[in-house]
Amino acid sequence: MTTLNSLAFTIAVDAAKPYRTIDDLVAALRTKRDDGFYGTQSNSGQVTGELFKQMRGLKTTYVPYKATGDALASLLGGEVDFLTVDATWASTMHPHKIRILAVTSAKRSAALPEVPTMVEQGFKDFDISPWWGVVVPAGTPRPIIERLAGWFNQINATDETKQFLARAALDIFPGSPESMAALLRTELERWKRFVELAKIEKM
Repeated sequence: MTTLNSLAFTIAVDAAKPYRTIDDLVAALRTKRDDGFYGTQSNSGQVTGELFKQMRGLKTTYVPYKATGDALASLLGGEVDFLTVDATWASTMHPHKIRILAVTSAKRSAALPEVPTMVEQGFKDFDISPWWGVVVPAGTPRPIIERLAGWFNQINATDETKQFLARAALDIFPGSPESMAALLRTELERWKRFVELAKIEKM
């Protein structure tokens, strides 16, 4: 029916490391055996890492984690070289424990305005930003769909909602029934390619 908000992912390193850009990280990875290791605990994080690897010709090994806290411990312990984690969690750790080198959304995250996108750092069309929307049962009358979509967009536009989403590092993503239908068509094909790239097994 309509989109609500979206979430950027991030590429993050130990704040104690000297890396300041994605190019710094790539250069460091190339000095390591098989280009080092990266960690994450989500499928979107894995897709982020594998797309990053593909676009820079890296062999970096993916290390799965059940909890982001465990991944952080491995990062700070030097067992993995970078993390691919969502902006909600990363923003609570940055800049004290981790340094966020890039966000994966097409535009900068409102919660991390100082952090450049992957696109800004030379990764053409790089956009990993899961989103949320509202759907209704098939056959719902069009006037009801349009009225509900309008209400959700009005709620999204309030200061209270904006502040709530900002605290969670979520970006407002308003839409319409038409824009969401078009987005679903393109996203299904795009994420099919991502799943194949990351070799994520179907459940």
